[in-house]
Amino acid sequence: DDDDEVDDDADGVGGPTSDLVLPFAVGQVWQLTRSYNEGSHMDYGYDWVDDRYALDFALAGCAAWRQPIYPAREGVVEVVAYDDDGYGHYVLIDHGQGFKSRYAHFDEAQVYAGQQVTTDDVIGLCGNSGYVLDSACPEHPGTHLHFAFYQDGEAALPEPMSGHENFTTDCWYGHNGYTDCGDP
Repeated sequence: DDDDEVDDDADGVGGPTSDLVLPFAVGQVWQLTRSYNEGSHMDYGYDWVDDRYALDFALAGCAAWRQPIYPAREGVVEVVAYDDDGYGHYVLIDHGQGFKSRYAHFDEAQVYAGQQVTTDDVIGLCGNSGYVLDSACPEHPGTHLHFAFYQDGEAALPEPMSGHENFTTDCWYGHNGYTDCGDP
């Protein structure tokens, strides 16, 4: 019976991604500074390092510096590590069913491998570790959050996430579908 089939594609139409939430606090609105397939958002040829659908979020000036970051979905922390050439301090969370998410460029991670986390747990503080570019924050250049979502080692669209689809660079995003693509 076709009515009993489960939609398990990461296609943004009610499958396993339907419960994703933005990785910052409710009430905050962050700017998307880099979207899908832009700049360094590419497939690096390794499992769980396909960042074609990664998203970079920041706040104006230095406001993002050390802001708490939360998981986009509950799961188990798989990796807490430092990568000097790219991600800096990062956390990789296993959400089950072949889905994982990465949060990179932390100033400081706040979790440990094996820890069960929910969307209410702080997993790290936004920073500028690893390879980052930008000058909006002179004291901490390049401060932003790099978020990537994967299915079975490949890039997966993180949609819908807090009611958002078709993320657009330079727009501001908040929870419950809030979007502002006009002049700030």
